[in-house]
Order: sequence, then structure tokens, then C-alpha cells
Amino acid sequence: MERKDLSLSSPVTTYVLPETPVIHLLSVALVSKKFRHLLLTNPAQALIEGYRGEMFHLDAAEKQRVLDSRALSLEELAAHLIHGSNGYTKEEDV
Repeated sequence: MERKDLSLSSPVTTYVLPETPVIHLLSVALVSKKFRHLLLTNPAQALIEGYRGEMFHLDAAEKQRVLDSRALSLEELAAHLIHGSNGYTKEEDV
């Protein structure tokens, strides 16, 4: 059996985001379809209810960005919260 070299010819850049309340919120929305739907359709209620008894400890500015977002997808919401965009960016900009 012939072995093929599967190594990459160029270095790979890995980005690690620190665990922040915003990242935690987005992580929960990624794994829970029900929470994601609530966050996108009624962000105020999503922040009030939290997830499985767990509350999100967002500071005032983070909370306001969640509430101000008019994102239609989790991708748009993440762009809005992480990059400070209006939530409607082209894919190559993210």
C-alpha cells in the first residue's frame, strides 16, 4: 500500500477566540436550534430566559448589540457581535 504525504505545503493559521459571554452565547445558539430561533426572533426574551437555567453575563454594550441586531441568521449575528458590523456582511468580509 502506497502512503501519500498529507502534510500541508503552507502553514495553517488557527484563530482561537477567548471564551467570553458573547462567544458562549453564540456557541449555545450554534448547538441549540430552539435557542438559536429564539435569539434571532426575540433576542430580549432569549437573554431573559437564558439556556437551561444558565444566564448569559453580557455587559451593557454587548447586551445592547444583541438587542439591536436585526440578523436573520447566526452567521449575521456573529458578524454583528464580533466584528461590530451591521450583521449584513458579504461572506468574504467575515
